[in-house]
Amino acid sequence: MFKQHRLKGEEIKIILKHGKIIFGKFFNLKFSNRQILKFQDKTPEKAGKMKGLLKNNPKIVRFAVIVSKKLDKRSTRRNLIKRRIKEAVRLNLDRIKRGVDLVFLTKPEIIGRNYKEIENEILCLLKKL
Repeated sequence: MFKQHRLKGEEIKIILKHGKIIFGKFFNLKFSNRQILKFQDKTPEKAGKMKGLLKNNPKIVRFAVIVSKKLDKRSTRRNLIKRRIKEAVRLNLDRIKRGVDLVFLTKPEIIGRNYKEIENEILCLLKKL
């Protein structure tokens, strides 16, 4: 995955808090329509002040995959799931609407699924965007 397609930690938190959600069989998809989102700083000394803007390049699709430790304790299995999702998204980037940030939140149903099943689920969710 290219660096330009990655979401950073603070950006993921903003999308999880303010983004819209689409429910699927194997994972939920949180997304932001690439509008510039303003968010406030929660620290007491700067309470209420605008911390910054989530700026997005309208030509690039950015995404992140979250696989909880509750899903599987073994990191090798969690990483396998992440790799399969990232590869499916990478190969289908041209089918995704430009200027969207995506966060994939996995569900326990994804364990034991092969790549083709994951890719089909991703394509179904992307059609709903």
